Amino acid sequence: MSGPPAEPTSEGAEPARGVAVTLAAKALFLVSGLLIQLLVPRALGTVAYGELAAAAAALAIVTNTLTTTLVQTTSRLVSTAEPALRAGVERGAVGLAAVLGVVVGGGFSLLAWPMARHLLGDPRLAPLLALAGIVIAAYALYATAIGILNGRRTFLAQARLDATFSTVRALGQIGGAALGFGALGVMGGFSAAAVLLAVLGLWHSRSHGAAPADLPRRFLATLLPLAVLQLALNGVLQLDVEILKAELVRMLLAAGESAGDAAARSSTVVGTYRAAQQLAFLPYQLSIAVTLVLFPVVAHARQSADEGAARRAIEGALRFTLLLLGLMEAPLVAGGAGAMRLVLPAAYAEGADALPVLAIGQVAFALFALSASALAGAGAMREATRSALVGLVAMLAALVGLVGSVGAEGPVRVAAAAGSAAGAFVALAFALHALRGAMQVRFPWWSALRIAAAGLAAVLVARFVPGETASATVARLALALGVMLVLLAFGRELGPSEFAVVRRVLARTRPG
Repeated sequence: MSGPPAEPTSEGAEPARGVAVTLAAKALFLVSGLLIQLLVPRALGTVAYGELAAAAAALAIVTNTLTTTLVQTTSRLVSTAEPALRAGVERGAVGLAAVLGVVVGGGFSLLAWPMARHLLGDPRLAPLLALAGIVIAAYALYATAIGILNGRRTFLAQARLDATFSTVRALGQIGGAALGFGALGVMGGFSAAAVLLAVLGLWHSRSHGAAPADLPRRFLATLLPLAVLQLALNGVLQLDVEILKAELVRMLLAAGESAGDAAARSSTVVGTYRAAQQLAFLPYQLSIAVTLVLFPVVAHARQSADEGAARRAIEGALRFTLLLLGLMEAPLVAGGAGAMRLVLPAAYAEGADALPVLAIGQVAFALFALSASALAGAGAMREATRSALVGLVAMLAALVGLVGSVGAEGPVRVAAAAGSAAGAFVALAFALHALRGAMQVRFPWWSALRIAAAGLAAVLVARFVPGETASATVARLALALGVMLVLLAFGRELGPSEFAVVRRVLARTRPG
C-alpha cells in the first residue's frame, strides 16, 4: 500500500555506503510489498479491495511525500550539525515531526467523512480514511527516526529498522485481511504496524539536548521544496485511482443507479484496475535501485565539478532503466489476463484491458522519477518540481476528460490508464528538457526506439501461443522474454557492459 521508499541522502562522507546498506533493506521492502499485493486481494474480493485501493491511494500520496521529505530533511540537518549541537537538532526534529504528523494526520482523519462523501462519492470509505490518519501521524515520526539514523551514518541500524518495518507492515495488513475483517482490517493492521514502528524508531534514535533556536526555520526551508516536488510526483503516480472512483460514482448516479449500487460497482472497477496497476508497477519498484545509485553519483560529480561524469551517469541510467523496464513490462503485456490469473483470482483479470497502457505509463513515470532525481542531485530542484506540477495538471485534465468521454459503460479502466500515462509523459518531457538545458543530457532516443520495437515484436510473437491455461501463459511470458533478449542482443542494446551495470548495482546492496 505504500509507494517507493525514500532514498537516503547520505551526503558527504561515505555516500555509497549509505546506498549499499539501505538497498538491502529495500529488497525486503519489495518482497513484503509483493506479498501484500498478492495475498490481500485474494482475501478481500474485488469490491472490498476497490474500497481499500481508493483509501490507500490517497494515503500513499501523503505518506510517500512525508517519508521522503522527512528522511532527507532530517538526515541533512543532522549530518551537517556541529557535533555539540547534534543531539539538540535530533530532538528538535522529532518534536517538529510530531507536530507535523498530528496536524496532517489529524486533519486527514477529521476530513475523512467529507472526503469520502463529497470527493470520492462513497461514504463507506470514511472509516478507512480515518484510520489512514493514524498511519500518517506514525509515518512522520518513523521517517524522522530513519532520517536521524541516516544523518548519524548508522546505516546498519537504519537498515535493520527498515527491514523490521517491512516485515511488521506485511504481517499487519495480511493478518488483518486473513482474519476476515475486510478492508477495515487491512487498514487497521497497517495503522497498528505503523504506530509500533514509530515507537521503535524513536527508541533507536533517541537523544537528549536543547534544539537550536533557528531549527524550525531551517527545518521548514529544507522540507517545503522537497514536499512540493514529492506531492506532485506522487499525485502523478496515484491520483488516477481517486479520479476513476469519483468519476464512476458520479456517472453511475447520473445514470439512475442508487448510491449503494454506484459505490459497489465503482469499487469493483477500481479494484480490478488497481490489481493491474500494481502488476505493472512492480518493474518500476525494481528500478528504484538505479535511482538510489544515481542520486549520490550525480551529487558527488557536481561537487567535484565533473559535469561530464554527471552527464554520462544520467544518460547511462536513463538507457539502463529503459532496458530493464522493457525486459519486464513486455512479457507482462504479452501475458495479459493470463498473467493476472497466474497470481490473482480470475475476477481481477478484468483489469487486464488496461495493462498495456499501464505498462507504457509506468515506463514513462520511471524515467521521469529518475530524471527528477538527477535534477535534484544536480541542484535543480525548481526544474524538477516544475516538471512534476505540469505533469500533474496534464494528468488531471486528461483523466477527467478521458474517463468522462467514454462513460460508465465504456472502457473506463483504459481511459484512466491513458490519462495517467499522459501525465507521466508530459512530466517526462519537461524533465528531459530541463536536464538538457542544465547539464546537456541527451535522451537515448535510438535505444528507446530499438527497445520499443523489440518489446512490440515480443508481444506479437508471444500472442501466437494458443490457449489460456496457466501453462500457456507461462510459455507466453517466457517466449516474450526470450524474443526480447535475442532482439536486444542482436541490436547491441544488451551485452557485457549492461551485465556489468547489474553487477555494480547488486554490489551496492552488500553492506560494508
